[in-house]
Amino acid sequence: MLAILAVLAGESRADGSDIQIVALFENKAILMIDGDRRVMSVGDSTAEGITLTKVGPDQITIKTARGEEVIALGVMSMPRHPRSKKRLVLYADDMGFFHTSGKINGRPVRFLVDTGANTVAMNSALARRLGIDYRKNGTFGLASTAGGTKPMYSIRLKTVEIGGMRLDNIDAGVLEGPDPDTPLLGMSALQHVEMQRSGNRMELKER
Repeated sequence: MLAILAVLAGESRADGSDIQIVALFENKAILMIDGDRRVMSVGDSTAEGITLTKVGPDQITIKTARGEEVIALGVMSMPRHPRSKKRLVLYADDMGFFHTSGKINGRPVRFLVDTGANTVAMNSALARRLGIDYRKNGTFGLASTAGGTKPMYSIRLKTVEIGGMRLDNIDAGVLEGPDPDTPLLGMSALQHVEMQRSGNRMELKER
């Protein structure tokens, strides 16, 4: 049970330090903290914000910003390693455009990545195919497009997914008529990811 507590506590540590017990004495412990040997008495604190509060025959209790944690002799307390961030690498087509497969509200689509578009945008036929009742749930307005001013309904999408990255509550626009023929992945979605472009290569990375 003590070993289990130590592992769990170590995985959720806020101070980010690896701690291992080297030796235990009455009210004193020799610890390895991030590979550095430390001799600590009960009540001592480190620069990392770790305070030794109790020494037992086979375990110690420390206090951090997250509260008290128990570490057993022979068990290393380690911080949880952050998961790797998802990323998506795209290459421009012969026309210089970037496309990617994705999902809108869980339904598959193929996006045109458009950093010049303020929002995710789609035509009315696609909206209906995706089950979006844009007239009932949207706000009517006008959009300035390359083809002129067109009627548009502003809506909010529950989810937009690209490259395994899920973006929630994304503003979008539905334009009446056939344009755009490909849904645009605009800045209302792209602002939630890290974006880097070099020549014909674009990388989108989870924040």
